[in-house]
Amino acid sequence: MIANDDLMVILADLQWWFKFGLSELDTLTLQELDAWLAQAQRQIKAGYQYQSSLG
Repeated sequence: MIANDDLMVILADLQWWFKFGLSELDTLTLQELDAWLAQAQRQIKAGYQYQSSLG
């Protein structure tokens, strides 16, 4: 089982990394969250960096 604090960190990271809206995150299953988290980890490991659309 995932601790509530850990889940909040995962959701915050996915929101920041992929720009998910809160309503989008709310609809994801745990399996989908796991898949998106794995994708973020692959991108980070490959050296991808967050690119701000602000400038």
